[in-house]
Amino acid sequence: MPAKPKQRKVARRRRNSGLESAADLYEQFHGRPASKVTELREIVSERTEYAELGKLIQLIVDTGRGQFELPFAGKGVKLASSPNGRQLYFHGGDQSIDLDSLKLKADLQKDQVEIGRLVQVSYHTRKGFHDFEPIEYWHPLGEESGIRPLLAYDTLNRQMWAIGGNYQVKPEGIVD
Repeated sequence: MPAKPKQRKVARRRRNSGLESAADLYEQFHGRPASKVTELREIVSERTEYAELGKLIQLIVDTGRGQFELPFAGKGVKLASSPNGRQLYFHGGDQSIDLDSLKLKADLQKDQVEIGRLVQVSYHTRKGFHDFEPIEYWHPLGEESGIRPLLAYDTLNRQMWAIGGNYQVKPEGIVD
């Protein structure tokens, strides 16, 4: 059962604080001052089991205004998958994206933004069928079905998300 929201009186704080800005928007939206602040705490389910695929080297993304290479070599980002191989994840490291360089149509002041469609993923790992030699693998996404996953970005936490697509992780790699 979700925790019950706490309520407290609105305290006047210095200008430009998040609380003050929220109270100002409440007043503009409702036409009367906020009389309380509700602190929300939600239970969020997150996957705890992953299959690590390798160290992320690069993503190629189509923003609708061109294809862009997003470099991640040496930034400590791991490429992982759900245990069933149907969902890619990016974990740890520096997942920062220079949003200004991507010529996006999105409002970059949003907490979550759509970057574009993932065209290709490159990662570094060692696999048995290559005698465990370190190799850079790259896989196009949507090459057969034409259904590419969406790359989304959380601007507050500087974290990437792969959404949708028709790929699956198999022993031979990430296939469509």
